Amino acid sequence: MYVQCAEEMTEKKGSSKPKQSEIWTKVIGDSILKVTSYEDKFIPSLWDSQGIVWCGGYVSNSKKARNMAVMSYNRNFRLFFEEGLADVDPELLIRLPFNELIYINNSGNVERLIKDLDVENPEIVPLLVDQWGIIIDGNSRHAAVEALNARSDGNKFPRVPVEIRTFSDNLERLRQLKLRNSYRVKTKMQQYIEAQLMLQIEKQEVERKKRRGEDTAIARHGRSIDRVAATVGTGRTTLQIGFNVVEAIQKEENADLAKKWSKLLEEGTNKMAYDILSVPSEDRESVIDQLYNPEGRLRKKVSVERAYNEVKAERLIDAERESSGNSNDTSGEAVDGETNDSDNLRVQHLKIQRELGDKPSDNWYTPQEILDLVLEVLGEIDVDPFSDLSKRIPAHKHYTIANSAFEPQNHWEGRVFANILYSDLGKCMQRASKEIVEGYTKTAIYLCDSGVLFNKKTQNIIDQHEMSICAWNGRIEFIPGDLLLTDNPNAGSTSSRINSLFLFYTEDPALHRHFSDIFSPYGKVYHDVSYYLFNQNPLDLMWEDNKSKLLDCDLSIEQAEDGLWIARAGGDAMDSLVDANEAQTFAIALAVKSLSTHNPFK
Repeated sequence: MYVQCAEEMTEKKGSSKPKQSEIWTKVIGDSILKVTSYEDKFIPSLWDSQGIVWCGGYVSNSKKARNMAVMSYNRNFRLFFEEGLADVDPELLIRLPFNELIYINNSGNVERLIKDLDVENPEIVPLLVDQWGIIIDGNSRHAAVEALNARSDGNKFPRVPVEIRTFSDNLERLRQLKLRNSYRVKTKMQQYIEAQLMLQIEKQEVERKKRRGEDTAIARHGRSIDRVAATVGTGRTTLQIGFNVVEAIQKEENADLAKKWSKLLEEGTNKMAYDILSVPSEDRESVIDQLYNPEGRLRKKVSVERAYNEVKAERLIDAERESSGNSNDTSGEAVDGETNDSDNLRVQHLKIQRELGDKPSDNWYTPQEILDLVLEVLGEIDVDPFSDLSKRIPAHKHYTIANSAFEPQNHWEGRVFANILYSDLGKCMQRASKEIVEGYTKTAIYLCDSGVLFNKKTQNIIDQHEMSICAWNGRIEFIPGDLLLTDNPNAGSTSSRINSLFLFYTEDPALHRHFSDIFSPYGKVYHDVSYYLFNQNPLDLMWEDNKSKLLDCDLSIEQAEDGLWIARAGGDAMDSLVDANEAQTFAIALAVKSLSTHNPFK
């Protein structure tokens, strides 16, 4: 069979012979490994002094043909059948295209290896190969050796060290391939440690050459850390920050903290990991925990400083609870003692607010007369999303500056009353909308600054959820909080917002009517047009003497002298209508339009 294959290479139908040429030949003792081109194909073969030993047939790729010839030689002479360490000709090692694609598809990595090996007495870690000479671990090293040998006519590395392993099947080979090369996807920690080693080698080489009086390129061009930073593809400052973090993690005696810190370095930014150094050592683990949400993911837009302030605030709150518990256990306290406790509590709250960066403008509290109206509509309050630390609002659940209502896990469930934060009205309303859309909020009253009516995004939220609006007459006398009074002692004589309004959400039309009944004595109430249409179907209108009424809008039709009809409703009119039925239809349309214009946006 093999002889026939070789003969086919020299035969061609007809009188002319095809073009053939040997593109690669390797002589090893009496054996010759060949790759011959034949038109647009390649034929690998193995010969000895007696003639052809093996022929691989037609192959479309020259590299594959060469690998096949090498593997035939390795198998024929059982070159890699004995496990253990050996030195072999690098040309008898095989880099499979699949392995090359994964492990040496990084020219920068190969170039670094070339630089490392292009020295006077290079040392190379043994390559792991299987019983056929296929490289399992060391593809990049082999590529670097191949490049260096190409520069020196094969004299640089005539032989390379290998570790030979026998694999029973291809699956075992692939598992070992994955295991041996898994380190190539390095963590940030590993990358910085590797860079530290590079820096140490650089510095020691410079010192050695200086002691010898040698003037080298390394000594002349820039600082060692700059060269290492350029090698790993980062800036000098970033690299130095990474070194500082890694050094601190390596020195950390608390194994749990070191593990969490390493995770933060990998998943967060270098700055976050570095900023942990500014936190007292006893608080570092708590701060790192605070940076993650309950699902184990980093919280968005939360800095180390913010997390540290939250940790300090929680400590103050715990101390407050403990103090409160102790005071409740005592009896017969003097009035002066109760006053002191109240003052201490206020001081504690102020500390927490300042630690967490609370804004004075968000400390206008809801007066009791407003709360009474809210409770009359809702019955009970399930969630107060923007509670003060004293939890003045009688809700079943409170979210405070120390337990933010914006955290993903803190849902606004059931009946909600929210005194919307003055400092970030848009963000509050977007979260309110999200809670409605996701089905958590069932009924809600939002006390807002009138600015919601003049912002397109909040307008869309009000429209989307068909909210009723009560524009409060005059000013609400909000209660200034301690943080606000500390910042502005005269705040007690003014109101926090010049104009206030209430937004009401529910999917129950009867509750919309109830809200209107309760709040309409205190301000004009606007409803979405769907509310009006629900309460009275325009198609069920009764007409008498060409007149009717849709809620509070009067409708009328009349026939003009020319015999055509005129429709009127809500101060608008439409003429030149064909008959009474068409006039009634247009009168209803004008009424609906009039009701829809009962909208504070317009």
